[in-house]
Amino acid sequence: MATLIGIHLPYFFGAYGHDLAPNLRLGTGPEEVDPRLIHRALLTAHEAGFQAVHLWLCEAGEGVVTEADSITGVHPVLIESVAIIQECASLCGLRLYWTLLDGHSRQRSGDTLCSEILNLSDRTAQFAERVAGPLVRRFDPHLTVAVEVANEPAALVAEHPDGRDGSRVEWQSLGRAIETIADAIRAEHSATLVTAGSQLAALPLLWRSARGLTAIDVHIEPDSELPSRVEVSAALPAPLADSIPLISGCVGETAATTEVARQDYRAVFIEGVTV
Repeated sequence: MATLIGIHLPYFFGAYGHDLAPNLRLGTGPEEVDPRLIHRALLTAHEAGFQAVHLWLCEAGEGVVTEADSITGVHPVLIESVAIIQECASLCGLRLYWTLLDGHSRQRSGDTLCSEILNLSDRTAQFAERVAGPLVRRFDPHLTVAVEVANEPAALVAEHPDGRDGSRVEWQSLGRAIETIADAIRAEHSATLVTAGSQLAALPLLWRSARGLTAIDVHIEPDSELPSRVEVSAALPAPLADSIPLISGCVGETAATTEVARQDYRAVFIEGVTV
């Protein structure tokens, strides 16, 4: 199977946390989304030669409806945005790699909801049942490459160098939360690949803790080389099964065209390309 070459386009229009739906906690975001803007971006990606798009949905709590201390559901504008994206992707011949949460959301926007979801068991359960499940239910399995529970969740862990603030979770709690959300994803589409993107250094602890993952997403810096399957396997606490797919949801353009990328990775998503 040829490696799928995609673009890492986490949010549209530079609008982190409020591109596809209102962000009720931050008080930003659209009450409706213009399909023409989405179509224009995806068509441009297709014309640039990309076969897939990696995009984020609930970063910084975007589209997550809360009431008091509870997550009550997913905003209908985000549901509509998913429909728009899928319609446009289908017309453009693109596949989709969906991400639900972002481990860096506190640093990027001051959001604390992501850390609550990945730390507090009641918030995890609410998000899994009332947000992740309803969103994944609407994902077209023919368009979906995989679903990423959280982008670089290790940023929330005290041992990780990016865990600089008070919004930290320990690996055990993080792993349980990812597994709970992964179960909700597979309850809707059992064959869906489930990931949590990670730098290689954090991958062993993540893989040991989050047993619900069924594919490995390795993120690297733009000027770095992709690790081979042998190198990824060597970094893990147990040998990597040949059946587990490798993805790179965030990779530099040069690394995405190497022999390692072609031979070892099911899909690579190039960052830093403007569309």
